Amino acid sequence: MQQLNVHDYYELGKHNDAIENVVSKAEGPILLKSIVWSLFLARWGYNTILATPCALLPASQRAAHVVVDAISAIVPEAVEEIFAIDANATIAPYSIGSITDSIKNFETILKNDMPEMSTFAVTQIGIFRTEDLIYRSYLQIDEDLRKLLEPLALEDITQAGKCLAFSLPTASAFHLSRAIETCMNQYYEALTGNPFDLSSVANNWGVKTQALKDNGADAKITEFLIHIRRAYRNPITHPDVILEAGEALALFPQAISVISMMLAAVKALRKDEQPMLEGLYSGLTASMLEAGLEPLSLEAREDIDSEGPREPL
Repeated sequence: MQQLNVHDYYELGKHNDAIENVVSKAEGPILLKSIVWSLFLARWGYNTILATPCALLPASQRAAHVVVDAISAIVPEAVEEIFAIDANATIAPYSIGSITDSIKNFETILKNDMPEMSTFAVTQIGIFRTEDLIYRSYLQIDEDLRKLLEPLALEDITQAGKCLAFSLPTASAFHLSRAIETCMNQYYEALTGNPFDLSSVANNWGVKTQALKDNGADAKITEFLIHIRRAYRNPITHPDVILEAGEALALFPQAISVISMMLAAVKALRKDEQPMLEGLYSGLTASMLEAGLEPLSLEAREDIDSEGPREPL
């Protein structure tokens, strides 16, 4: 899927009109200099709308290629060659006629094809800007917390935004549930230092929530998770339940909120471990100095930090 730039078609229409305007006023051979840039830009426009993925149907694509070939028979590909064209060079009426005929043929075919082209307008959902919802829905999470998102959660939030934009509410809720569960796993590991033992929790959201509670998770987070599980997550696991657009729109900010809360908790837990690391650094530095060795550099310390939190020594 690629966003269609409608302005490309508008610009192409202007270039076509410019060519036809010059030709309509000509009473004999046309100075190549007077039309060469209009032809060059028109060819550029045709190549732009023909680029993959192309929205044009096959018949329109073939007609557009005919226009490009007709222009290329007269106009050089390289810009520097255009500047070198003789100021007195002319185009015979029949040569320019082949271009204008191919343009008219393309416009006729395009007019017939357009009702069946796969081009759609996406209506704005709530307060969300459509382009952001499709491509950057993760921006709902604060930048400072976004850095902690697992890649899988980031991808699911992005897909949830697309589904919401394209009126696929049940799919949006499904991706949001996956993103929340990924963050639950991350939160649990930050609390305990170990990942969930999936053989014991069997990927059951209720069991995971209880495990978080048992290990000191914030009650506001676990209560929020219970609400989302009962109101949204459990119902969409049944094939006979179809979520309404309004329900998916209501779930989106709730999911982002609980994800943000868990990421903030993860960040706080990691911050609490820093004094232990600082103590480790101090001890290592003192020992290395006593041994006559160079102390750890800032780069070395950053390398150690990048490996993530450690178990207390």
